[in-house]
Amino acid sequence: MNRIRIFLIDDDLAWLSALKTFLSTEEDFIIIGTAANREHALDFIEKNQDIDVVLLDVNLTANNLDGISLALEILDKVQVNIIMLTALEDEDVVRNSIAAGADQFVSKVNYRLLPHIIRALKGKSDPMRIIASEYRKILKEHYLKELTPEERKIYNLLEKGYSRTKIEQELMKSENTLKIQIKSILKKLGAINSKDAVKKVKRLGL
Repeated sequence: MNRIRIFLIDDDLAWLSALKTFLSTEEDFIIIGTAANREHALDFIEKNQDIDVVLLDVNLTANNLDGISLALEILDKVQVNIIMLTALEDEDVVRNSIAAGADQFVSKVNYRLLPHIIRALKGKSDPMRIIASEYRKILKEHYLKELTPEERKIYNLLEKGYSRTKIEQELMKSENTLKIQIKSILKKLGAINSKDAVKKVKRLGL
């Protein structure tokens, strides 16, 4: 069996160890090395060109998106699939990662998706669109997790295009109550209005 050769790069040593342990349970994977910083990563790649997939943290130093620039350096040296990992939920980070040549962007909270995504990248699993669809669903739920059950009902109707008047009728709420709850939704989602809130969530499907 040809195993998929994986190289891990992350400055969080506890996470790095846990991720290595998790992926090592997959029979078709082999972790060929790990690195905690840019210098060690590039040195390893110079000496080991036979890599299939690199899992790379976006933030290798505090408050610095240097993992994205490292992705560019890696691709200058070797043809490899790169999956960016991060604890951040930032659309600009996603765009910049893809622009740097990364094949996928995965939130660390969804690490259990990694075996499926890795196999899909190497053509050993279901079509990528299926994985991407499932990932978007999980990411959407993560993005909306701060909403209360009532706020989630309201958001779902907003997403369907319901007007405030129609939502009031559907959920039997007063105008003032609905106004307060929508204001709370917008604050939690960092949106300026209802349309912006829906747009932000839909953009998770980038």
